Amino acid sequence: GITAEVYDAMAQLMMSQKDINNQGYVGVAPSYILAPTAQRLEHKTLLNSTAQVGQANPGVINAVQGDYTLFVSPYLTGDNYYAIANPAMLEGIEYTTLAGSNGVQSRIIIPQNYLGQEIQLWEDFAFNLLDAKAFVRASAK
Repeated sequence: GITAEVYDAMAQLMMSQKDINNQGYVGVAPSYILAPTAQRLEHKTLLNSTAQVGQANPGVINAVQGDYTLFVSPYLTGDNYYAIANPAMLEGIEYTTLAGSNGVQSRIIIPQNYLGQEIQLWEDFAFNLLDAKAFVRASAK
């Protein structure tokens, strides 16, 4: 579900993971929540409410208020959402350019069978997973 208890369980899981040598704990708590746009209202309500959402007693504090920054994406579908570590603390994904040029590239093509010219535009980039420990998945159901 989308509750303070699930957020806390995700944080505990991330912080209790071992390092690459299985010696010490990573000890990094998540800073971000990434969710499908369909879950936006539930996450925003939980993250911004002073009282714990769903409690009959409004005096019960919301322990996760302000702890995370919410990002939503229409590219995510289904019930899963993710807690993500701050990249400054634990790098999870790397963005890189493939052709060494950051930004849109272009070239002009002179066609052989008609007058005029064609312009091709493209952007070469890739994402690389550096460390899966920077992500924890949960289900909204």
